[in-house]
Amino acid sequence: MQKSRFVPTRPRDADAALPLSQHLHFSTSDIDEACERVGKVFCRHTIDYTGRGRKLSFLQTLAELDRITYSYVTYGEAVEIDAGEPERWFMVHTAQGGPCSTMIGRNEVAVAPGLTAISSPTLRLRMRWTPECGQFVTKIERAALTQQLSHLLHDEVNEPIEFLLDPDALSDVSAEYHRILQFASKEIEQGYSFFRSPIGRRQLEETVMSLLLMRFPHNFSARLLAPSKAIAPRSVRIAEEYIRSHAESDISVSDLAKLSGTSVRSLYESFRRFRQTTPMEVLRNCRLDRARMDLLDNNSSESITDIAVKWGFNNVGRFSALYRRRFGELPSITKRYRK
Repeated sequence: MQKSRFVPTRPRDADAALPLSQHLHFSTSDIDEACERVGKVFCRHTIDYTGRGRKLSFLQTLAELDRITYSYVTYGEAVEIDAGEPERWFMVHTAQGGPCSTMIGRNEVAVAPGLTAISSPTLRLRMRWTPECGQFVTKIERAALTQQLSHLLHDEVNEPIEFLLDPDALSDVSAEYHRILQFASKEIEQGYSFFRSPIGRRQLEETVMSLLLMRFPHNFSARLLAPSKAIAPRSVRIAEEYIRSHAESDISVSDLAKLSGTSVRSLYESFRRFRQTTPMEVLRNCRLDRARMDLLDNNSSESITDIAVKWGFNNVGRFSALYRRRFGELPSITKRYRK
């Protein structure tokens, strides 16, 4: 990340002690500028002063991986922020310095130093910062965390993930998350690190996402922590592997049944029992995943229509509706925000 052209409002020796100090993004004393530029990193929001003070001393550091962005933010003044529903992101809020009163949905908690809370894309986020408050915010793509949960469940995730704001539960797991946060930020600051390589970044991201899903309470926790289900029969595993390897091909249930050495009826029943879905739904979601990869590819000149047809969706309107249901955003939004 290139250092901002804006002149820091803090002394250089103070900057050096900040989290991700080598990744200074920008600093300003203008509240409107802070609102605009922070909105480009996280989401659109409103911000206003809550006390008599009007001496903003905003500073942000920023480091982007692939699906996760790390950022330290401080305003240096008492402010109130209303971010609405973030829609595209989960944000992990870890306080440093003073406390921050945080309301996620209808629940409120004081995110004080040593405590971490997670805001969800589908729940309204409001915060009241004290002048002393700083936050280390980890931003995670909604689609990436949903995909990681699907991987951990070995099943489709058809409802939004919503983290629960339970202060007692949060106090138990915040220290665990803080340790991995410190590790990640130190590795990011290193000039040469395995975790700055493509493979290392992916492993770090998957570790962070798995920790959040396994340790912080959310609406899938009971299902995720339940005893493992019986292993799916060989016919299901063969069908799934063929779908992953030939998602671009014209595949029918009869083809899958023949390849799996079973009947169509038996294959449907096995998918219903062990995957709570159907073979064709697995194929459709696999194709949607591949379409998303194409939409995120900077080197691709294909239009949304080209990509939809390529992956078997001849009705672009239907493709957009299915895509939004799976990833929480329209294909046009994905393409707009690709790196």
